[in-house]
Amino acid sequence: MTTTNATSAPPAARTPGLSYLEHLPDWLVAATDPGQVIAALKRHVAEFASGELAVRTCELDRLRLKGERWEALFELAINGQGGKRDVMLTGTLTPPGAPAAEARPSGGAFGTPEWRCSIPELGLDLWMYFEDAALEALPLLTDAALAQPFLQESIRACSPHYAGLTIASCKPKVKRYKPGSRCTVLYFLGYGAAPGSEQWPDLVVAKTYSRDKGQNAYEAMSKMWASPLSKGDVVAIAEPLAYVPEHKILVQGPVRGDRSYKDLLRSALRDGSPAALDELYAITRKIAAGLVALHHSGARHGETVTWDDELAEIRGEVDKLSAADPHFRAAAEPLLDQLAAISAAHPAEATLPSHRSFRPQQVQIDGDAIGFIDFDGYCLAEPALDIALFRATVKEMGINTSPSEKQKEFEYASEADRRARLAQLDTICEIFLAEYERLAPISRQRVALWEALDLLTVVLRCWSKVKPHQIGNAMLMLESQLSSSGLLPT
Repeated sequence: MTTTNATSAPPAARTPGLSYLEHLPDWLVAATDPGQVIAALKRHVAEFASGELAVRTCELDRLRLKGERWEALFELAINGQGGKRDVMLTGTLTPPGAPAAEARPSGGAFGTPEWRCSIPELGLDLWMYFEDAALEALPLLTDAALAQPFLQESIRACSPHYAGLTIASCKPKVKRYKPGSRCTVLYFLGYGAAPGSEQWPDLVVAKTYSRDKGQNAYEAMSKMWASPLSKGDVVAIAEPLAYVPEHKILVQGPVRGDRSYKDLLRSALRDGSPAALDELYAITRKIAAGLVALHHSGARHGETVTWDDELAEIRGEVDKLSAADPHFRAAAEPLLDQLAAISAAHPAEATLPSHRSFRPQQVQIDGDAIGFIDFDGYCLAEPALDIALFRATVKEMGINTSPSEKQKEFEYASEADRRARLAQLDTICEIFLAEYERLAPISRQRVALWEALDLLTVVLRCWSKVKPHQIGNAMLMLESQLSSSGLLPT
């Protein structure tokens, strides 16, 4: 198989029903336009209309479908008598013709918790946003004086081979934090001259969640650590050290690396040199080998996830979007029905231990070695689940990486350049699948079916999260995959 770059991709099949999905409706896109939102605020907010306050900038932080409406979050930079400040507005976007959101009468000035504003021409109902309550365990994890004894006692209690562990110093560093949802903290530990400390980890990671995802991750990692995966000769995984259910805190050893495969993918695509691409291809093959090792580790744990489960979840998303746009169901359901029929003719393969959220950002790179992280969703599934999700995400990340940092994301000088990028991504994905196939049997038809659902999910996400600039790329990926895999006739 050649690994040279293709210069063009074959035309994607045009699917009559799906073509409707390529253009988000004007009423939905309007709420993403800062100019329209600022102009509407000037019309409907007394403080802006009078000139008492002025909006310098407006950025859409989030617009996401929840139930029958989209939840919105805007960040405003404003000028006023008190000088410059930033404020956050949240609210809902209601589709035209849908029942209006429950009235929330305004009872205060702009900036107060009682303030409300309705913007009927954009379908927006807005109010002030104040940051969610912090995670319950956050002070325990981020305060070194509290974290040091907590880590010591937790690791001792859950890991008998570290029964003598005595931490002399602890330096926490927050790596990822999503208020009200999850937090990951890295700790640099010192042990002084304690006997046996040369066998103790100098780095540990603690994660806390708003929901109880850590329990599944800890139990899965314990099964993996008891398998050949713990040797780390093919892929590194973190050693599970403790799980504290009352605080929903998972403690684990590190997976070393200074970049993710996502970072490597984007830099190699922009560089484009033979050396950069050769490094990318070599790491891609190592990831395939690592995934084979995970799938065949024997570390069985978690619920069983099937293709039918994924199909049902997508049908649920179609139902929600159809409530906002009556044409949506007719556009998406024929494809789902056809894929279901093909799946029935090609039964699923046996279930194996699976990552479930296997994407480029879940792969850490340390020199020429790799490691896998984030096992919150660990389950049993046919191997095509992980393979297809990785391939689909490589395509999504790659095609939305502009050829030059001087260009905006998603922009290409020509349609030929965009198709050339997709052909290049197809080459990367084929290298990944071919290496997996060289090491372990896999049904390419099942991979194609899972990948079709993953790429359709990318299209649906452009609607549910309102990404008008990405929908064209999403449709190109989906229709190209359906055509090249034979799931739809060319």
